[in-house]
Order: sequence, then structure tokens, then C-alpha cells
Amino acid sequence: STLVTLTTPVRVRGTFRMQQGTLQSGTVYVNGSWTTTGGAYGTAVAIVVQGPATQTFVSTVVLPNLFINKPSGTVLLGTGQTLITANFTIWDGVVDLNGGTLEVRGTFSLGDGPPTIGYAALNATRQPTFYCTSSTAGGASGLGGGLACVPE
Repeated sequence: STLVTLTTPVRVRGTFRMQQGTLQSGTVYVNGSWTTTGGAYGTAVAIVVQGPATQTFVSTVVLPNLFINKPSGTVLLGTGQTLITANFTIWDGVVDLNGGTLEVRGTFSLGDGPPTIGYAALNATRQPTFYCTSSTAGGASGLGGGLACVPE
């Protein structure tokens, strides 16, 4: 298995695909879609989703630190998927769970980010299950939409 450590941030303009290996540390800025079907991530990896259009985001492995920073467009999870992440932060933008589950095992933050904050939302209308172990709501007015953090 290959170990990769990023010493400078990497920007992905097309589709990021990972099927094996380990991304040990570093920051990946995603402007396109994301698909992870194998491999692993170290706890020091930050994934920042920031493209201007709708971005499809699919992962079958646990992600370490996921940040959403999209002043336009939507992050659309794969239909019915369970996305598991250690820490999840929406600085700016909309995440559509698309009938799936978001499981946050660490800290969930909504609207608590850089000074470019405009609007942060989690579309829970087509989402049956939401888990988190702790939450903070910074610039946003709570989680909204009847969504609540439910301990695992």
C-alpha cells in the first residue's frame, strides 16, 4: 500500500478518485466531484469542497476532516449513501444528503468559518438519518429544518 503525505495543498479541478493507498496528511481543495472507494486517510487530512457548480461527493471510507466552502452550487451526496467523517464543517454553501445519512463522529460546525461566510445549510428534507456526537452553530441560526444531533 502506498503512503502519501502532501507538503503543500493540492487543488483538484476534475474528479478526485481514490481506490487504494493512504493519504497520510495534507489539504486537498476539491473543485470537481469526489469518489473514494478504497484506501484510508490520516487524521491530519483536510478536504475542502469549494467548486462553484453542483459537486457529487461519494465515499465508502471514513473521511477525517471535511469542510464545505461553496458560495454557489450544492454538494450532492450519492443517492442513499452513508457518509462518515470525523469532523464536518459547513463554512458556506448547501449540502444535500440526497436520501442518505451523514454520520459525524467528532465535531459538527455550521456557519462557523472564514470571513467569506454567506449562507450555510444542510438540506435534510430527503435525509432519513443524521448522527453527530457534538455540534456547534456559529454564524448560522442553529441546524434548522427539525434536524437534531443524535448520539451514536
